[in-house]
Amino acid sequence: MKIIHISLIGFIVVLSFLSTADAQLLQNPESVVYDSARNRYLVSNWNTGHMVQIDSDGVQDYFVTNQHCYAGLHIVDDVVYVACRGEGVRGFDLATGDSVFCVRIPESNVLNDITSDNSGHLYVSDPNAHLIFKIRISDGNHSIFVGSGLSVPNGIIFDEPNNRLLLVSSRNFSPIQAISLEDSSLSTIVYTGISILDGLAMDEHRNVYFSAWSTNAVYKYDSTFTNPPEQISTHAPDPADISYNSVHGVIAVPIFYGNYVDFVDITQSSAEFTETPSQFRLNITNYPNPFNSSTSIGYYLESPSNVFIEIYDMMGRKIETVFDGFKTTGYHREIWESEEAASGIYFYRIKTRQYSITKSMTLIR
Repeated sequence: MKIIHISLIGFIVVLSFLSTADAQLLQNPESVVYDSARNRYLVSNWNTGHMVQIDSDGVQDYFVTNQHCYAGLHIVDDVVYVACRGEGVRGFDLATGDSVFCVRIPESNVLNDITSDNSGHLYVSDPNAHLIFKIRISDGNHSIFVGSGLSVPNGIIFDEPNNRLLLVSSRNFSPIQAISLEDSSLSTIVYTGISILDGLAMDEHRNVYFSAWSTNAVYKYDSTFTNPPEQISTHAPDPADISYNSVHGVIAVPIFYGNYVDFVDITQSSAEFTETPSQFRLNITNYPNPFNSSTSIGYYLESPSNVFIEIYDMMGRKIETVFDGFKTTGYHREIWESEEAASGIYFYRIKTRQYSITKSMTLIR
């Protein structure tokens, strides 16, 4: 299965990829990172602790097994570091899969997300203990970096220009907070008004993205945090520890209870989004995805329109027309009953008089 990037001006395209042969390998995927040197994604499994690799053809395989790879993943040089929940942090050579780093943290409870600065240190959040730990990579020396003032800290990233960490929390109405690397002081950047935040990511323009379990969505702030958060995609429950792939301009979103990874194409500029009329909003994916026999396709119209929903196979052949008719303003949902279709990747195209968007979905028999 090839990774397909669909470029549609003014829209964000969400693509879901899951190897039908190896679908069982992802079991509560918690974190994902892109290994650019080998053109693959690495995914941790909260349920099994195995780390899975997904290559450019969408084929899954185990990278390491039985190594407690439960939570956050982060790459430094040629090592992927993983938060091992209640144990500590481990590191694995990306070329060989060999264990090259192991630090136990007795003070921890449930280690979750992980990041690094540019001075050789890792930082790990612990939502249950309400702590942030700091680890020196060279010798594994660790300490509590932030020991008070935190409430269920979760997603964490390094903001290099400001020499600080950014943090979101798994609590009601979570703010985005900043942690100074100079003195570990904690401050609030912005109140999001959104609850149960999980992952954080930043692109090369310093736009900040976060995932929310309360809304099953991913949001974006610009680098100034002056405007309200922009919802860029919606997902099945529950979008976990997101990451940014700068090579392809993609936000990778592990879907914890769906056992797959969504990929959100963010290559269009914000100007293109703001200039596009908002008559047709299509950031809602089909659910479930992958699916066995039927899937529900949701969309929202901000004004009445004729709507066409068609299904295509990987060869571009039209399989079926799901809907052809008039719809009023509001949210609508159509069901595709795939009784005659074989397992594989399919595309659904939704068109109105002015706009069209295509997304992928996976049928597993």
